[in-house]
Amino acid sequence: MPQHQRPKLNGAFNKLLEQYPEIEEKITSAYLRRKGKSSTMPTILTDGIHRSFLSLCEKNGLGIHDYPFNTNDKGYRSLYRFFKKIENNYFSEGAKRYGREAARQARMGTPTHELILKRPFQRVQFDGHKIDAMFTITFKTPEGDLFTEVVERVWLLVIVDVATRAILGHHLCVNKEYNKDDVLHCILVKMLIRR
Repeated sequence: MPQHQRPKLNGAFNKLLEQYPEIEEKITSAYLRRKGKSSTMPTILTDGIHRSFLSLCEKNGLGIHDYPFNTNDKGYRSLYRFFKKIENNYFSEGAKRYGREAARQARMGTPTHELILKRPFQRVQFDGHKIDAMFTITFKTPEGDLFTEVVERVWLLVIVDVATRAILGHHLCVNKEYNKDDVLHCILVKMLIRR
């Protein structure tokens, strides 16, 4: 069929799902790997869900002149966009497709652009926490005199494992601001203690 004679199919996929809500329910359940009475479709890959989608369309009486059979990709791109929408709407459930650790991080609220981490020590984060309080430190000088110093600010510096949230290293800095030496101390002291 020439390009100018082809029917406009904008919104055809959404219209199909509106007309046949059981198709939408089954492909959603299959993609999110839901198990239950309403889900008869096995948990399969996107290509397999597309084949099942076409099979469901045939069972509902759609023929070769109906959408999605009258398109070059048989609705594959529309189905793919639909899955992206599902992942955004059901982020925690959609993350299950990428494994248990991905689902755990989704429940914890890890943003979608973050790398899904599977093992400890794959990525660590450094963070400096300012403790706004006034402290005094009393110490002895070499001559034996007691001397008291006021500390205006304390920084708690930590190295955190992203996957497990375990604290791998920490350091207290009593200066007004921490610097690169304090950060290195936070990292290296823990590594030296492990040896």
